[in-house]
Amino acid sequence: MGYSRHVGFFRLGLSVFCCLASAGCSAEPGGAGASGSPTVDPSATPTTPPTNLPGSGGTSGIPTDPPAIDGNKPLTCDPAQTSLGPQRIWRLTREQMDLTLSGLLGTSTHLATDRLPKEFSTNGFLNNSAALRVREPEVTQQNAIAKELAADTVSARLATLFPCPESQLADATCQQDFVKSFGEKAFRRPLQPEELTRYQALFALGLAKKDAKLGITAVVEAMLQSPYFWFRTEIGVANGAKARLDNFELASALSYALTNTAPDAELQSAARAGELTTDANVVVQVRRLLGSALARPALGGFLRQLFSYPFLEDANKNPQLFPNFATLKPLMQSEADQFFPYVLFDDGGKLETLLTANYTFANSELAQLYGVSAPGSAFTKVMLPANQRAGALGLSGVMSTLAVDNRTSPVARGMFIRERLLCATIPDPPAGVDLTIPELPPGLTARQQLEARTTAPACSACHSLMNPLGFGLEKLDSIGRFRDTENSLPIDDSGEFKDTADLNGTFQGAVDLAQKLSTSDQVRQCLTLDTFRYALGRAESLGDACALTKQKAAFAAANYDIKELWVATLSSEPFLYRAVGQ
Repeated sequence: MGYSRHVGFFRLGLSVFCCLASAGCSAEPGGAGASGSPTVDPSATPTTPPTNLPGSGGTSGIPTDPPAIDGNKPLTCDPAQTSLGPQRIWRLTREQMDLTLSGLLGTSTHLATDRLPKEFSTNGFLNNSAALRVREPEVTQQNAIAKELAADTVSARLATLFPCPESQLADATCQQDFVKSFGEKAFRRPLQPEELTRYQALFALGLAKKDAKLGITAVVEAMLQSPYFWFRTEIGVANGAKARLDNFELASALSYALTNTAPDAELQSAARAGELTTDANVVVQVRRLLGSALARPALGGFLRQLFSYPFLEDANKNPQLFPNFATLKPLMQSEADQFFPYVLFDDGGKLETLLTANYTFANSELAQLYGVSAPGSAFTKVMLPANQRAGALGLSGVMSTLAVDNRTSPVARGMFIRERLLCATIPDPPAGVDLTIPELPPGLTARQQLEARTTAPACSACHSLMNPLGFGLEKLDSIGRFRDTENSLPIDDSGEFKDTADLNGTFQGAVDLAQKLSTSDQVRQCLTLDTFRYALGRAESLGDACALTKQKAAFAAANYDIKELWVATLSSEPFLYRAVGQ
């Protein structure tokens, strides 16, 4: 069998594995990581997510059932309903792929982000395990990425990959050491004996071609095409009706949750030593990873997704009204890259600070939008004008995303607050309703126009829950600039909370809105749910309510430090265990 045909079998394996993984899998107990390979159900039928939906900015959502837990009601624990999530196979996101490839090969790459399709937003996040499916065209791209990176890496960095001098490429012991060490890094677990034999045989094909470098290239390329690189398993070791993730699965789960990449040497060593079988040791590793440099962008990325920054990339504005938006947009992304990690890791990490901070990060160009000054092109912390905006809701990127091309959108902003910060569901509009936004006529503000258009009974039931929240942000225009007038008329930014657990009542403007949200128990509960959804890559179920109650209690005990909420979530039973056979 020739080299290209042999590697082709790895491609076929990835394609079949991806299709089956998209439909679900069943596994023998203990069938992952060091314990073996998952057994997939060959009768399962793959399904494909829908194409991008209008208005989604190219990051459309997957239709999902309504959340199991109503954000307007307090969490209640019913032990009789407690259940665990299913055993599953979870594909890496594009960002995780690039970071993992960069760490594995010792070179920075953005090939996955550049070439693979964007993830679908599900429950507001891009890492939902059910949505991260792979279709045949994506397999072709993944194969091309693996081939390109393998050739480039062996050509430029052979000495960093191979454990022996280049003159010993034909040495059997050196080959075995390479296959074992590179395989464990690529698959985040030790190779099984049959895998070691197979990859050593692939290396030997290169030698048979009188080119030892071809052997190492073939191994790297094949491993980068393997489903055990692109996916991670959560099968666990069965003990009755539930299975605890094995040490290597858990190391990967912790690492990708907190750093967006593969386990570092210390975490992998802990897995190899079997130390992650105890909850106490899991907490030790969680706290250690929270202190790592990689946690800053990773958890900052969680908040970026929570506040809809993936949609900013595709946001557009009327060039006549906002001529500098195209140049401001990447600056808004950089602002978020610095603001969210700073709040989490340098300013106490409190939910209240996230929503009420009186500062942001800007360079001289972006600072002009805020009406403040900043020196030069480097980003620096700047204080915001009083009584104009506060916290994450006041960021220019958030306001730009939650607006249309020529004006604000109180509906989009109100829906965001309602669904993402309060975890309350807004029903879809009735069929046949005209959703187009007409031009704003002279003598009206957008608020007045919207109030006139949504007073009909078919509209008012939902709009009365959204519009009054969005109205509080009306003094921040379509790109987040502060203003007092619209259409030569004074802006009314008074608002009202309705049908909430603890917020009902009026407020005045963006700062008052943020202050009230920051002390709401409903908002705290919602962040608990959002952290769970992101960390576990799935929506919560009623069976998770007891665990979520404990996580929320730990959050409260830590004075609402978001990092401590992560500690509680990643050491919870739903994170550590899976239901056997589901």
